[in-house]
Amino acid sequence: MGEGEEETVKMKPAAVRRLYIIALCCGLAAALLLTFVPPSIPRYTKEGSGFINFVNEPTTAGRVWGQIQWVLSYLGPVLLFVSFLLQLVALVLARPSDKN
Repeated sequence: MGEGEEETVKMKPAAVRRLYIIALCCGLAAALLLTFVPPSIPRYTKEGSGFINFVNEPTTAGRVWGQIQWVLSYLGPVLLFVSFLLQLVALVLARPSDKN
């Protein structure tokens, strides 16, 4: 490398396409999770205290499904962030080089 030359990181077009496809799949998974398992919104009473509804004692299967549903509900926004980040990385690394 001579003086004034900058080392740029570039990706091949096939690798950029793969990165975009992975980002699209992450975004699709996030959209499905956010649609069918949205993050839970706390409910409050008129006095402002938290609303808790106990009907019966939860079963073991119900407790396991509740934990899975809780994890899935917060996985959607994380996947959406990862999707946006991957698209940004692909956009930055795929820019054409400036040749003068």
